[in-house]
Amino acid sequence: MKPLEGDEAGADRERFHELRCLEDIVSQIADQRFEKAFGGDVPPEAMKQMREHPDVFDSREDFDQVAKKEGINDPEPVLGFSSRPEEPAHIKEGPVPVEIATKIHEDIHRSTHPETLREMSSTSELRGLYEGLTEYFTQRGVENLHGNVEAAYPEELAQAESLVSEAGEDELKGYLFRHEFSEEIIEAIRRL
Repeated sequence: MKPLEGDEAGADRERFHELRCLEDIVSQIADQRFEKAFGGDVPPEAMKQMREHPDVFDSREDFDQVAKKEGINDPEPVLGFSSRPEEPAHIKEGPVPVEIATKIHEDIHRSTHPETLREMSSTSELRGLYEGLTEYFTQRGVENLHGNVEAAYPEELAQAESLVSEAGEDELKGYLFRHEFSEEIIEAIRRL
């Protein structure tokens, strides 16, 4: 095998230094899975924004402090949160498969179209459905991931699965990421 020279060696060193710790590996795996599952659906400006403001993996103590500052009074059951799309999500350190799933979940939140987010946040029922849809697509992103990733929001997920069976997965991705919707989606949401 011939040694790398010039630009090849520099690119290889740069790639090596990108992976400084376990959370860098977790981020890379989650980002690759997110891109594979949703890259064609998420607008490029949302993808760019997430790259410019990468998610933060916090120790449990740091996570609890940041979460409380954001108004989360009981951060113990919370695995991650994203306050605003233009800011990094915060993810509580834990088992690697759970971190990967949480990062994908929070990045779905971060890349949700602002109008869709506004609509899905207008009532507690819609907020629950939005969490269920987010978890539905999170599970798509972690399919065949080594390790046990238990789905979050089981009741909301069941509701989202009903919506997907009525309205279709591709149509709901269009609504979620690009605020493209049909009357069928609106009617299906109303029926729930």
